[in-house]
Parts: sequence; C-alpha cells; structure tokens
Amino acid sequence: KNIFRFRIALLLLWFFYLILLSFFYPLGGDETGYFYSAKLFAQGEIPILDFWAIQPLGFFIPYAAMARWFSSSFEAMRLISLFSCITVPLLITLLINRHYGRTLAIFTFFIIAFSHWYFYWNIQIIHYSISNLCLFTSIFILFYFRPRTIIFFAAGLTMGWAINARLSLGPSGAVLLILIMTHLGQVKEIPWKERFLKRGLPFVLGGILVSLPTLYVLISDSEAFLFNLLQARMKFRNDTITTFNPEDLDFFKSFFE
Repeated sequence: KNIFRFRIALLLLWFFYLILLSFFYPLGGDETGYFYSAKLFAQGEIPILDFWAIQPLGFFIPYAAMARWFSSSFEAMRLISLFSCITVPLLITLLINRHYGRTLAIFTFFIIAFSHWYFYWNIQIIHYSISNLCLFTSIFILFYFRPRTIIFFAAGLTMGWAINARLSLGPSGAVLLILIMTHLGQVKEIPWKERFLKRGLPFVLGGILVSLPTLYVLISDSEAFLFNLLQARMKFRNDTITTFNPEDLDFFKSFFE
C-alpha cells in the first residue's frame, strides 16, 4: 500500500533513472550499424534496395523519422528506445493490475522495469525496442479493452508493425489471431462467419496495412529482399562465414561494388 501511495514519485524517479542511464549506456554490438542505416534511410536511401540491411523497414522507420524531422544524433534516436523501455513495463503492469490485482502488478513492474537484460536489449538502437513495444501494445489493446472491430484493427496494426520490425514474430501474430477467433470475449456464441468478418479480417487488414512498405521492397526486388532477410543469415551461421574468411565472402561483393 505504501508503494502504491507514492507511485507518482517513484515513477518520476524511475523515469529520471532511465533517461540518465540511456544517454550514458555503452554502445551495443549491432547498434552503430543500425544507427548508420537509420541515418541513410532518413536521407532517402531505402534499406535492402539501396544498401544492405538484415532487418525489414518496420524497424528502421521510427529511428529514421526521428533523424529526418528532429535530430540525427545518437542521443535523439535512443529516445525512441527509451520510450519503448518506459512504455512496455507500464502496459504490462496495467494489464496485470486489471486481471490479477494490484499486488501482483507491483511485483510485475519491479521485475521488468529493473531487469538489466530487459534494459540492455531495449535501450539500444535495435529491433528489439520496436518489436517489443509493438508486440506488447497489441496484446494490451486486445486484453485491456472491450472487444470491438476497431480494437481488432488497432491490434492488427501494432502486431503487424512488430512483425515488420522483426520477422521472427510472425508466429506470435498467428497465435493472437487464433485467440481472437476462438477465445477472446464471448466468442463461442458468435458464428464463424461473423467472427471472421468482425474479428479476424480487421486484425489481418491492420497487419497488411502497416506491411505495405515491406511489401513494396519485396515487389521491387524480391531477390535482394530474400537475400538480405533470409539467405544472408543462413550463410552467417556457417562456421567459415563467422570467422570472416575473405574467400567465403564472395556473396557480399555485389553490395560493396
């Protein structure tokens, strides 16, 4: 009860702690490459089509928007990640509070909000920040608000963005779609046709809408799309590739000529 009573003051201290830490936290291994890629995107070059990138456009868009319309500094782009770091624990806490009570919600907040590994993987300029924010926003929308068509569409938008920031979240989108069609709300009383039209279809349409930039890249150059997002990763898993033997890097030559 005492913790809840001083929740505003504690949250402000937590905000200040994260803001201060985000500006001085060491660079991640992939962060500089993603930072430079976002700057290129902000200058009008499209990832995959104009330069090599192993993440889809949904990851780069927020950082590129910050670089283009506000500031291209490293600290400014990290503000996007900082927003994710702050928002995700709050969304999960609110959700737990609604369904399981205040005590468990407080424990949940402290477990996530002060987890070093959560902070490490989300404060960087990296795909986890965007994908986690969008994934948990979609879950929050579905399980916090009353089921409605607009809610399913909004959840599809955010889930679609999560997948377009990190393609491996595709199965998570499928799981949410199944839950929407079979478990969420008083769904068993609704005919399957109505479930599809008022639940499944809006969710899928929302996902397709935010996937249009990625689909544009796929249609423009399917070979580069498949290579950047799939084949290059498979080649990197080869032991000779990870040791950076120059003789085994011929497949990269066309991207650096």
